[in-house]
Amino acid sequence: MAIMTEYKPRITEKDRLRYVEMARFEDELQAAGFSFVCGVDEAGRGPLAGPVVAAACILDSSITILGLNDSKKLSEKKRLFLAEEIKNKALAYNITEVNNEVIDEINILEASKRAMLTAVKGLAPKADFALVDAVYLAELQIPQKALLKGDSCSNSIAAASILAKTHRDSLMIKYAKEYPEYDFDKHKGYGTKGHYSALAKHGLSPIHRLSFLKKLKAGSSKNKAKECGLQAENVVATHLLKQGYKILESNFELRPFGEIDLIAQKGRQLFFIEVKARKANPYVEDSLLESIDSKKMSKIRLLASYYIDSRSITNTTSHLLAAFCILNSCGQVEHIHYKEIL
Repeated sequence: MAIMTEYKPRITEKDRLRYVEMARFEDELQAAGFSFVCGVDEAGRGPLAGPVVAAACILDSSITILGLNDSKKLSEKKRLFLAEEIKNKALAYNITEVNNEVIDEINILEASKRAMLTAVKGLAPKADFALVDAVYLAELQIPQKALLKGDSCSNSIAAASILAKTHRDSLMIKYAKEYPEYDFDKHKGYGTKGHYSALAKHGLSPIHRLSFLKKLKAGSSKNKAKECGLQAENVVATHLLKQGYKILESNFELRPFGEIDLIAQKGRQLFFIEVKARKANPYVEDSLLESIDSKKMSKIRLLASYYIDSRSITNTTSHLLAAFCILNSCGQVEHIHYKEIL
């Protein structure tokens, strides 16, 4: 996407201080002998359509790019300006995509990891250390460090987040021309009210993620509720990853007992999580609690016991957790409340 050459963001003292603060991880690693520290981030984990995009970036420590920050905190104009600055001044960068078909095949978390891993491997010069936003890349052959909210505390991760976000936005604008009925240029594939209305009217496009939109039928309130649930599960998984949890399973199913929405681990603790989503109202939490009755809890316990035994898991404590997602008028998750189920 072309940048408006006349635009130049105003740089403040806050930007200068933030740049120095966000350089601390890269500075420490360079002092320890690493020459090519890359930042890695992704964009597009939550949308209903389009690819997930990842970027890896090695910044030049001798060149300052002021204004770097989490791409979601920047205006579109500033993101585009900074993307060009990064491309012109970085030592190396690489941007990769994983399409919706692969997302459906291997799940969004694994697709995000694949995109990030490929982005790092494609750098030239090669990185000798990776700072990764939130996740650990098990197949990466160089030292790495996962940073929670890394795009807000590392310049190189922030640069990667800007490259990934601007690249994905440009792709969705192109898709808007190919599939104009969905207005992808406006919502970039996220689950807005207008997007759901387009789905109800036109059905699915070739770039929609079927795993996010299982059995969607126009006008079916049951299926719309299911889609909100699937989106809520994805938001909860992303939130837990940001808090340092590892997602072991998504939609773990064993007939005839049913399904556990998410299985997560933190340290020696396992969490078996039931995700519930409702639109906000004064009695929403009571309604969500009532939806997890004794029969449902019994099935979750049986499934949790089977999961632990089948994988020979020891030296852990397990918890049954409810994640209550409060939705806004557009069906997007506005708040998550966690409650342990006794």
